[in-house]
Amino acid sequence: MLFVIKLAGFILITAAATLTGVNLSAGLKKRAETLNWYVRTVGIIGDKIRYSSAELSTVLEEIPNHDGFFAVHSPFRVEVLQNGLNPEDAQTVNEFFSRLGMGDVAEQINICKMYMKELEFRYEDAKREFKEKSKPIKTLGFFAGLGISIILI
Repeated sequence: MLFVIKLAGFILITAAATLTGVNLSAGLKKRAETLNWYVRTVGIIGDKIRYSSAELSTVLEEIPNHDGFFAVHSPFRVEVLQNGLNPEDAQTVNEFFSRLGMGDVAEQINICKMYMKELEFRYEDAKREFKEKSKPIKTLGFFAGLGISIILI
C-alpha cells in the first residue's frame, strides 16, 4: 500500500512540474501570437486611416476580433489587455494607441508605420525566444519534477 502511495505521489509531482513547463512554454507562444495580431492590426488601422475618412473610434471598432486584445472606451482612450504580453510590449502598444488620432492623416499613417516596425521587431524576437526556450523549458519542468520526486521518495 505504501508503494502505491509513493508511486502516485511520484507520478503527480512529475506531472505537475511537467505541466508547469508546458504552461510556461505556452506563455511564450501566446506572446508571439498576440504580437503578430497587433502587427496585423496596426497595418489594418493604417490602411483604414489612409483609405477612409471614418472616425478613429469607428476604425477601432471595425477591427475583427479585437475584444480579447483591447477595449475602446472613447476615441482617444483605448485599454490594452495584457493577453500574454510582457510589460514592455504592452507599453509599446499603449504608446501606439495614445499617439493615434493626433495630427493629420499623414502623421497618423507614419505613426502606424513606425509602431508596426517596432511591433514586427518584437514579434520576431518573441518567435525566436519561443523557438529557443520552448523545448528546454518543457524538458526542465519534467526533469525538475522527476528530481523532486526521487528526492522525496
